[in-house]
Amino acid sequence: MSCLEKVYRVQGHTVQIWCNCTEFRAIRSLCLRYALIEPGPTRRRAARMGVGAHHDKDGVPGWKTRSSKDDSLQHLIRHLLAYMAGDRSEDHMAAVGCRADFVMHFDPWEELG
Repeated sequence: MSCLEKVYRVQGHTVQIWCNCTEFRAIRSLCLRYALIEPGPTRRRAARMGVGAHHDKDGVPGWKTRSSKDDSLQHLIRHLLAYMAGDRSEDHMAAVGCRADFVMHFDPWEELG
C-alpha cells in the first residue's frame, strides 16, 4: 500500500484516496479516481438537473422527495430508448446519466463478498 496517501473508513468500507496504482488490492478496498471523471458529461448532467430543478419548502431537491428507484429506472429506460431511436430533441443521455445517479442514490451499492 505504498502508493496510498490516505486511507479512510466510509460506511464500513475501506476507501483509498489518491491511489496511483492499477492493481486490485483487496475485495474490501475501493480506489476513488476522481481525476478520471470527465467534466463534459458532468456538466451535461448538471445542466439537465437545472431544467427540472424544484425544491420543497425545506430546500430539499424535488427528485429526492417526488421520485423513487423504480420511477428513475422507468425514466432512464424511456430516455435511453428515445436516444437509441435517434431522437435528438433533448439531451437524452444527460437524462440517462441523471436517472442513473438517482437510482444509485435510492439503492446504495453494497460490496459483494
